[in-house]
Amino acid sequence: MTARKQPARRKLPGQERSKDTVQAILEATARILARDGYDKTSTNRIAQAAGVSIGSLYQYFPNKDALVGALLEDHANRLMALIETSAVQLADVPLEQAAEVMVRAVFALHGQASQLHRVLFQQITTAGNVQRRESLLRQAHQLFLGYFERHREELRVTNLDVATFVAMHAIEGVAHTAVMSAPERLEDGALVDESVAMLLAYLKKPS
Repeated sequence: MTARKQPARRKLPGQERSKDTVQAILEATARILARDGYDKTSTNRIAQAAGVSIGSLYQYFPNKDALVGALLEDHANRLMALIETSAVQLADVPLEQAAEVMVRAVFALHGQASQLHRVLFQQITTAGNVQRRESLLRQAHQLFLGYFERHREELRVTNLDVATFVAMHAIEGVAHTAVMSAPERLEDGALVDESVAMLLAYLKKPS
């Protein structure tokens, strides 16, 4: 499927009233997408649910894809903030503890509004967010790689760049698959335990 270029916002909110309007529009978009899916969502329905005119909506977002793109951007920013915060807080934490904290946090973030996330993930390519996702993955890779370099003596693996790629995408893959097909598992402690065990079996040097 060919990616469509994500439409840019027409303008950014400046005053508090404008920010409130944009927030109401995005919250309405999230509710309708989660309830009805992408195909049944329209800018008219979003404007009505947000309590704004369609003209007000179009001041900030030219079409539905721009709204989906804004929600995807928000998800990406929250995930990146989580990773950056964890990288600082866990810098000196042993691998076994850090792996559990990180996996639990990633699963919890993906478990929030999982129905909405399912719709958003389906639109990553069509809403033109491929480049943003790739940028996020590159940033995350560098942060995880920095942690592994700091804890090299704990690791079984020697090619840290490859190990970072494998570990990061393994957890992303589990979280993504759970969102798409079994969101209830994201709240299942067993999924966290097994995912952590998988990571440690791959990464950790035998005692």
